[in-house]
Amino acid sequence: MKTVYLDVLVLENMLMNYVILHVTAKTSRYTVKSLRLALGAMVGTIYAVLALCVSNVFANFAIKIAFSALMIYASFWPKKIKEFLKISLYFYAITFLLAGVSLAALYAGNTNYVNNILITMCVGYLLVTTIAKNVQKYRRAQSISVD
Repeated sequence: MKTVYLDVLVLENMLMNYVILHVTAKTSRYTVKSLRLALGAMVGTIYAVLALCVSNVFANFAIKIAFSALMIYASFWPKKIKEFLKISLYFYAITFLLAGVSLAALYAGNTNYVNNILITMCVGYLLVTTIAKNVQKYRRAQSISVD
C-alpha cells in the first residue's frame, strides 16, 4: 500500500488546478480574479481528497464531470450555456495537454515526483500560453482579412 501525504496531495492539486484554470482563463480570454480561480481550484482539490477517501463513489465518470463543471462555475460563473461549453472545451483541452506533458516528463527520464510536477507546470504553462498567443494572432489575422 502506498503512503499518501494529505498536505502534499492538497498542495499539488491546488497548484495544478489553479494553473489549469489560469491558463483556461488566458486562452479563452476571460478576465477572472485570482480568488475565483483559487475557489475553483479548491473544488478540484476537494474532489481529489474525497476520491482518495471514497474511491468507489468518486471513480464514477459522471461525478468527475460534475466536479469539473463545479470548478468551471466556481471560477468563471458563465451566464449562458454557450459560454460554459466554450470554457469547458478550453478547460479539458488544457487539462489533457498538461496530463500529456506530465506523462512525457515522467517517462522521458528519471524524474522524481516533485520534479515531475515542476516540469509539468513550467513546460505545460509555456506550451499552452505559446499556443494561445498563436491562436490569438491567427484570429486577428482572420478578422483583418475578412474586413
